[in-house]
Amino acid sequence: MRWPLRRKLFAIIASGVVMLAVVMAVLVDRTVVREINATENQNLEHTRTAFESLQAYRRDQLLERCRLVSELPYFKAAAAVFDPSLPLSEQTEAIATVREVALRILSRVNVDLLARSTTGGDPVAVEGQTAAAPSRPIPGLDSLVRRALQHSNAEGVVALDKGIAHLTAVPLSIGGFELGTLALGTLLSTELTNSLESMTGSAVALLGPGGLAAASRGVPAGAEAELLRAWNARSRNTEQTLAVKLGKTTYRTQLIPLLGPRGNHAGAFVIMRSEAPAVAFRSGVREGVVGISAGAVIVALLLSFFFSRHITTPLRALVAFTERVGPGGLEARAAIRRGGRGTAR
Repeated sequence: MRWPLRRKLFAIIASGVVMLAVVMAVLVDRTVVREINATENQNLEHTRTAFESLQAYRRDQLLERCRLVSELPYFKAAAAVFDPSLPLSEQTEAIATVREVALRILSRVNVDLLARSTTGGDPVAVEGQTAAAPSRPIPGLDSLVRRALQHSNAEGVVALDKGIAHLTAVPLSIGGFELGTLALGTLLSTELTNSLESMTGSAVALLGPGGLAAASRGVPAGAEAELLRAWNARSRNTEQTLAVKLGKTTYRTQLIPLLGPRGNHAGAFVIMRSEAPAVAFRSGVREGVVGISAGAVIVALLLSFFFSRHITTPLRALVAFTERVGPGGLEARAAIRRGGRGTAR
């Protein structure tokens, strides 16, 4: 069945308009998705930069305090009492002296951990709220001690029983004789994660080998198990960006490894951003685009209908005129007016 010219024109124009509307909707949707992804990745990077800046500030403060304590005369005197070559009974008394002074310093200096070590990295005294037991070895402390003795100071992140701590160590000496090192440490605590969340709007967590060491207020319930599963499923020493689904909400998550003094993984700095606002924004844009496209298509279809009628009416008049002239009807007339209507007489 052959379509009249009017229908053909209408179908051609309508299909073109619909295709154009679909292409525009797809392009707008892709642009919105690209912009959302770029914004969310920028937010993750902003949180990471804020964390690194805070860590740099804390490192500088810790190094300054460490050097200050290492130069205190009464601490040097207490540190000099310990001699690793002495019998165990005498060492115990010397350690008690060092511990007493260490506790006095901890009460006056804003740090969470104090560790006095020999030149070989063996702990003489470990005091503070991060210490599980007096003189218990700290993972990576021996490496930290060696680096401090070689380079005048060293710093690193260590995993402890009660969380993750940042340690800074400096050499300890009297009259040019090396006694070992002094290390001070601060916990990477909930106070830090809450501060970062307030600054950046991202939920922040610190993940240790045994689970969450600290978490900001925005970290959702049940995140610990999912984060540990994701961390254990890949290389712990590799930065990861992944989607973590908790309930009906998906979180864009970045896991940044925290390396210890030996280069081993001591934990991970975790940034979590809910994708719910982005999904809602994208849905709103899609609804708007669909509404605008539907309205544009309807208007275009109406215009194309009148346009096709405007063109085909005079064309039909011309066709009728030629049909009359063909057999010899030379008196026939074709009247075509500016309004688009025509008649043949």
